[in-house]
Amino acid sequence: VADHQNSMGELVVWNARVHYCYPWQLEFRDFIVFDRVYRINQTPKKSIGSVAWDTCWILSKLLENKEVVDIKDKRVIELGAGTGLVSIVAGSQGAKIIATDLPSEIELLQKNVTENLDEKQQENVSVQALEWGNTEQLDKLDDTVFDYILCSDVVYIPETFKDLHKTLMRLCRDTTVIYMAYKKRYHKEEKFFHIINPDFDVERLPQTMLP
Repeated sequence: VADHQNSMGELVVWNARVHYCYPWQLEFRDFIVFDRVYRINQTPKKSIGSVAWDTCWILSKLLENKEVVDIKDKRVIELGAGTGLVSIVAGSQGAKIIATDLPSEIELLQKNVTENLDEKQQENVSVQALEWGNTEQLDKLDDTVFDYILCSDVVYIPETFKDLHKTLMRLCRDTTVIYMAYKKRYHKEEKFFHIINPDFDVERLPQTMLP
């Protein structure tokens, strides 16, 4: 039971129907990065991609460590941007970033970009649909040399690993660096790294670099 005074000044008693709710079950989540609060809208009943999972905050916090990655004025793309926290933070810090996800996720992604960035910062973030492995969509990105590729919690469905690998191969140049954050789930992600190991140098960041 919680007490709350409404605008009319009378006391209202509120009885919670649910005693506890996971953060990803809420309509929005607040994250603090670079000493400011980002409010990220969610639609958890719609899809997995419409939820702000914890790893998006971990990857966003990594961007605070400019000795590791300095994204200002860099060309960046995020794969599986979901609700958009990572791309929003990157754009707020001056990165020229393309936030991508499936067409079904674009409306919420764009909404979060618009609500969390001012007009000048919004110019840094381009929201685009990109289905991994889609040759036609990848062709449109061929002329862009990306400094960084950001991925947050994208290695949890083994059936998508080959297309994700293909997408990374198409987007990467010799100088491109990929930063990937993920939650370990029954060792599924190890299969992905087994697939990409012949083509990429994989390095695990030490815990001291993480928030």
